[in-house]
Amino acid sequence: MNKKKLILFGAIALLMTIVFACSNNDDSTSSSATVTSLTSGSATFSSTATINAIYSGTATLPYTGGNGTTYVSETAITSTVVTGLTATLVAGTLANGAGALTYTITGTPTSSGIASFVITFGGQTATITLTVFNRYSRLLFGNRNCKIDLLMRCFQSHTYFITNCYIAIGIHLFQH
Repeated sequence: MNKKKLILFGAIALLMTIVFACSNNDDSTSSSATVTSLTSGSATFSSTATINAIYSGTATLPYTGGNGTTYVSETAITSTVVTGLTATLVAGTLANGAGALTYTITGTPTSSGIASFVITFGGQTATITLTVFNRYSRLLFGNRNCKIDLLMRCFQSHTYFITNCYIAIGIHLFQH
């Protein structure tokens, strides 16, 4: 009879061990990263992009209402309008309140204009834009005492079909 009690007690102990091991006694709650807004108008880029040139830089996208949660890197986001670039979120921890997300942007833009990235993070969506310029156009003129260097950087806006140009003028005086 003692053997039967011992076997019964062993079976009950084994059953309780299995039930205890399979139950979820984790009282902690998992929360996801959330923000109340993404401020795309204040996004900044670490460098300028040029058509058909390898680009590697970062974009900083401010947010408000962060909940202090850690977040991981996400799948790369491909650019639209001007293609050939991808943006990847750098893993980090949200501030409690305002802060900024950092994205690495890499690739080779296939045309000039505006590269758009639709960012979805923490329950919010925003579009950030990177201007992609044509290669430099340079005009040099002058004589042996003075050289004027006109540097023009242009890009085509695919939305409005307007060419926008930025001009820098350098004047070099030489003494004999």
